[in-house]
Amino acid sequence: MTATIAETEPRKFTIGDTVTWKRTDQSACYPATGWKLHYALVKTGTRIQLAWTTHVVASGNDFLVTLTSMHTAAFAAGKYDWQAYVTKNDDSERYKIDAGTLEILDDFDSASGGFDNRSYARQMLDNIEALLIAKAAGQSLDVTGYSTPSGRSISKMSIAELRVERDKYKAEVSAEESAERIANGLGSGKKILTRFRKGY
Repeated sequence: MTATIAETEPRKFTIGDTVTWKRTDQSACYPATGWKLHYALVKTGTRIQLAWTTHVVASGNDFLVTLTSMHTAAFAAGKYDWQAYVTKNDDSERYKIDAGTLEILDDFDSASGGFDNRSYARQMLDNIEALLIAKAAGQSLDVTGYSTPSGRSISKMSIAELRVERDKYKAEVSAEESAERIANGLGSGKKILTRFRKGY
């Protein structure tokens, strides 16, 4: 059975997988017969370029993007911001046509030694809860390498401050888990409560 080719960029994919999508919405303004489509993906310290003919080709007036297993095997895992832009065949004009985010996931098959697959929010929540338990027991815990996005070290926070941070990251983790369940067709997992008013 031939897989259906998506007509939008993927939200996520795994290192080592083959990934394909098609842009069919640009044929009126920027047909592939006269224009070239390119992508640039960036995260801290990393840039990935999806180039014309290497990753993107014409499919009639549309653009077909194919990332082979060999291509994605060389990518670094993480969350990326991306931009898509077109250039005229003679490179005389260039226009950005779209932007978004996607996540490149680690390949379990190549992780012979295992790895920490927790999200940033999950890592922070686990460490804050461990630190709260240690403080309650009068013990010390080495979490000096963990800081909030503002740069504040969690090891120097008071118990009250840690509880505020814990609640914030707990909400982020809950949102991540709900999004994952929805993506897997399982629903959000949240209960919907309904109140009935007594008639008069």
